Amino acid sequence: MKYIYESYMGGIYTNDWELSYDELYCETCGDSDIYIGAAETRAEARALLEDEYDCDSDEIKAFINENWEE
Repeated sequence: MKYIYESYMGGIYTNDWELSYDELYCETCGDSDIYIGAAETRAEARALLEDEYDCDSDEIKAFINENWEE
């Protein structure tokens, strides 16, 4: 299981465990990263990302391929 987040500075990333609000919050600027969801497979990750991202872009394809096995 990978947990997907959108960085307040741009981009998306995964973590192997769900991060707490304190871990997502930036005390310097007062902003925080956004939890997108959790996925076990490439298909689940794509489904979570498709509303906000172009899942046919090379960047998103690479992100999914790097973080989930077939």
